[in-house]
Amino acid sequence: MCACDSGGRSHGRSRRGYDRRAKGNGTTLGGIVDTLIERADIEILPVSDSMVAPSGAIDHGFYIEQRQFWGEELKKLAPDAIVLDLHGSMSTTEFEDAEGDFLSYIRSAIGGNPVIGVGLDLHANITPQFKGSRHLHCLQEQSP
Repeated sequence: MCACDSGGRSHGRSRRGYDRRAKGNGTTLGGIVDTLIERADIEILPVSDSMVAPSGAIDHGFYIEQRQFWGEELKKLAPDAIVLDLHGSMSTTEFEDAEGDFLSYIRSAIGGNPVIGVGLDLHANITPQFKGSRHLHCLQEQSP
């Protein structure tokens, strides 16, 4: 998951470690990174590579902490675009549509109108809240 800046601003973060882990690894995130690093006018600004194993609803308190962390980090970065590798069917113990909530929260937390793109699994749930909070989404053509 990363934020992208095409404005030439430096945020003091190196892409090298991020590239090594994601580049060419056959995942949705890997495809996003493979595409973006080819562009000289885009700087990848990693925010987090958090992951929760699929196993049912996520603890709501943990989700709220992560959501707040993302909002704060993205507000500091003020990116032109945000690209997220999401699953597409995340829920918490209190929200059925956690990803729709997450995207809405991120959009309101950072303000402005950055482009938000989302990579999803083939079996993703696309809800009205989810659709209204992002500009584009890409589904995996196949599993890695």
